[in-house]
Amino acid sequence: MYKLYLEDDNEKDVPKRFKSDTCSTCDANSNTEEHESQYKFAFEQQKREKNHARVTENVCYVTMDLQQKQPLSKITTSKAFYLCQLWFYNLSIHSATKSREKPYFFTWTEDIAGKDSFEAGSSLHTFVQFLDSCSGQNKNFNMIALYQYLVLKGMFRVIDHKFREVGHSFLDSDRDFGMIEKNLRKRENILVPDQYREIIKSSSVKSAVVINMENASKIWSKLYHHFTWLTRKKTF
Repeated sequence: MYKLYLEDDNEKDVPKRFKSDTCSTCDANSNTEEHESQYKFAFEQQKREKNHARVTENVCYVTMDLQQKQPLSKITTSKAFYLCQLWFYNLSIHSATKSREKPYFFTWTEDIAGKDSFEAGSSLHTFVQFLDSCSGQNKNFNMIALYQYLVLKGMFRVIDHKFREVGHSFLDSDRDFGMIEKNLRKRENILVPDQYREIIKSSSVKSAVVINMENASKIWSKLYHHFTWLTRKKTF
């Protein structure tokens, strides 16, 4: 039967793709010249900006992404898996500056928080504190308020946030997650969050920083109330 499957699969004029988080347009064979030019331009721009940060003072290039949620406890007994499942979240912020390149991982469990803009903003705010002391989830009003706060505090002069083509981002965070997931597959049983954190730290070749966000302050979550922002409805 497997040989028949291979014969049938070889007859299909479709390239084999063993990837996750791929582009729905490309997967449906609906790719157009415009779509291809857009994601290629975005990828080249991404490389230029990262290289610029590597050779320029006072410039920080950052990518941010949330890894696929992981179960707690992770065990091989199927019955126990369904009885005691708790999700573990890991948000990656990968930074590149002239002095160094480093991944940061911000972790928490679903009994502490969810995975919306507040958690992403809290992680980003914590990351900036790390950055300042050394030489979806984010496309919304809360993140805009956080960016305004960081500029007003003098931590940054300009924050330029770009959103990549879905399925074609090729972020540094994606490569970090790939190494983590490779090591996760080798572990049959994971019972506590710190075991996940140990695997995350050991999976990085660039001395990753792994932060437990369970005790992180969320004062910033009400930050936008301190700004004079108006929401105006547009009429067409």
